Amino acid sequence: MVAIKRIVSSAGEPVFYHSEYLVFDPRRPLVEAEYGVTALRDLLAHGGRSGFKYGRLDLHASTLSETEAAFLGEQPGVPAWVVEHLFYDFEDRPVSWGRFIGRADRLRFSATVGVPDVPEGARR
Repeated sequence: MVAIKRIVSSAGEPVFYHSEYLVFDPRRPLVEAEYGVTALRDLLAHGGRSGFKYGRLDLHASTLSETEAAFLGEQPGVPAWVVEHLFYDFEDRPVSWGRFIGRADRLRFSATVGVPDVPEGARR
């Protein structure tokens, strides 16, 4: 098992505290690939080259713990969003799990449902 802890920043300001745990397998460069991922979108944008077959993301409200608040320069108990993730390999075994946590005012969630009639460049 390999643990990775990191701060995801934007414009020099800490936005998320990320903690992740990976199953170590010397035959796969999964850990090395994770060092290049700086945001969850980077992981999902690699079109299947990440070593993951599929994953599950859960979004829920929480508050910052003392440790999380210290890393993010906030007070404990500040409202926060948590994005938990669990990824599986091509043999359907869990290989990575963890969570991003950040201030509630720093995360925006949006989704498109149905068939949008909006030009591709106008989507947010």
